[in-house]
Amino acid sequence: MKKLINLSILTLAAVGAQAGTIAEAKAAALGTPVSIDNVVIVSTEDLINSTNNKSFTVRDTSPTLLPWQKQASATVFGTNAVIDPLLVGATVGDVVSLSGITGTFNGLFQIQGNATNPLIRTNLQDLNFPITGIPALPSFMQDTAPEAEQLESNVVTFSNGVFVETGNFTGPSNYTLNIQGTNVLVRVSRSTQDLVGTAIPTGPVNVTGVVSQFDGSDPRDGGYQLLIRNLADIEPAGAFTLQGRINAQAADRGELYGDTLSVEVLDGNGNPVSGAVASVKFSWATQAYAVTLNAIAPSTIQLRLKSDVWISDLTTVSTDLNAILPTVDLKTGDVSGNNEVGPEDFSALSLAFGSFAGDANFNENADLNGDAEVGPADFSLLAANFGEFGN
Repeated sequence: MKKLINLSILTLAAVGAQAGTIAEAKAAALGTPVSIDNVVIVSTEDLINSTNNKSFTVRDTSPTLLPWQKQASATVFGTNAVIDPLLVGATVGDVVSLSGITGTFNGLFQIQGNATNPLIRTNLQDLNFPITGIPALPSFMQDTAPEAEQLESNVVTFSNGVFVETGNFTGPSNYTLNIQGTNVLVRVSRSTQDLVGTAIPTGPVNVTGVVSQFDGSDPRDGGYQLLIRNLADIEPAGAFTLQGRINAQAADRGELYGDTLSVEVLDGNGNPVSGAVASVKFSWATQAYAVTLNAIAPSTIQLRLKSDVWISDLTTVSTDLNAILPTVDLKTGDVSGNNEVGPEDFSALSLAFGSFAGDANFNENADLNGDAEVGPADFSLLAANFGEFGN
């Protein structure tokens, strides 16, 4: 049984403040006073090439947000004298509330301050939120890509890329990470970062960093870059790394209940390959995954993808490539967990019908659409897929 994230909400009394989440603040006009409730600190690394100004990044945590909104992040920007006090006693994974005004710099959304609405931090909570890189595909970082805007200021990980440049890292400098023929702009922001002077890797690597933007021309839908925080953000890639996305029906429930994605490797005859999967990285924010396989003989294999209430589906790949795979559709309705949608699921949903989270007969697996209740919408989803089996 997974637990719902439950945070108390504290609204600040900023002058004329609007909005309670980063997602709402991003929808407000620039210069709007905002109070952002209970955001988790994603990175405290100063990634601005300035002696006078600093920044850090934060992300929404509200359990009422949809997956994309839940990952809404912002860069908090100010002078050293403003930012340093905000980070006193705080570390990555802590939860804070902030007030200030909305702003932007070369397309990058920011929370900042002015004389009337200075940046203020309250409600520091040591909740130790886990911060890991959201799996990302290189297409997410191209000009006009909606994923880039939605992932701005968040920590993401690109798998199995190769740096085009050779030699040693310098800073501030830009680098090119090539992933299956598509380039991602990677930036070392400061000359004082620990990777400056170290050798640029020559083989496949996984690279984690903060998504940023530097685009001075309207409509400011380009110039996306990945800011490396430190040397630990670059690690050797596995023997094989397969990447792709799922398209799950009613995906909103996935983030709410902490649903996971399981991956099974099948050989050319459809038989499971024991021990083939080394690791799986997945995020409901993007529905993107990265599967690292242990070294196996090159051949045609299949991946079976399955998540809690969704029945499984297959995708075929040749292991002689570190491939980016086609999107896989996953259908919902597997309340009983037997990888099909049938009478058992109907019975389980019926027993929980009309219940809300916290009720004695509530069944989170029957809450197919993730609205914390079991009702007609869940029944409709199950009915639409009744009789379906997982592959």
